[in-house]
Amino acid sequence: MSGLRLRAIDYVQYRRLFISEAHTVKDARRLFHKHHQLAHLAVVSSEGRYVAFLSRRSLRNNPPDRPIKEIADYTFSPLSAQATIYEAIWKMEQDRVLEMPVVSSDGIYMGLLTPRGIIRWWAQFGAVHEPGSVLVIDSDLHSYSLTEIAQCLESDGIRILWVSLLSHSSDVRRVFVVLKVNSIYLSRSIALLERKGYRVVAVYGDAAMELQAQEQLRALLRYLDI
Repeated sequence: MSGLRLRAIDYVQYRRLFISEAHTVKDARRLFHKHHQLAHLAVVSSEGRYVAFLSRRSLRNNPPDRPIKEIADYTFSPLSAQATIYEAIWKMEQDRVLEMPVVSSDGIYMGLLTPRGIIRWWAQFGAVHEPGSVLVIDSDLHSYSLTEIAQCLESDGIRILWVSLLSHSSDVRRVFVVLKVNSIYLSRSIALLERKGYRVVAVYGDAAMELQAQEQLRALLRYLDI
């Protein structure tokens, strides 16, 4: 599948940016100042292997000549180059970090996965550049059918470009089905979805303007009937 890139390694940056155990707090501060957008740096051995993770925050209240090896985090586990971008995002959220070091199967440092890399992935797989609209459906976790939802849309000539499921923060039994579609004219499809028992809770993009225009037209017609 040429062009399909799902691994975290496909989106890493800063392959040559790292620091060694022999460097000091002063050296690290200089690097962080130069790359002010980063919150972490990988600590790499002379053989190019990842050994620890250094946070910008850990430099606080430390003298300039203190060795990096005394304050780096040697417990932080890096991400395998074979991991998918989904695993990477999950680990970044679990570890509460903005960057994730990525290593080869033999521990060689391959670079950092950063928010910018995730945005690049999202632009490719989230159909960001495709014109259209976003629908959000609120459904019971076990009762929705993507096949049925697709049929409702396709019956009106609408194609799904991307789909994702988001859990409710307050109810584990429910889910948000988020759909990016290739049309701004969704009123008939929404009506069909609602007849099938689905609850459309949000419409984003130009489709929202179309629905607003439809409501304004209905209001005008009601007024003219008076």
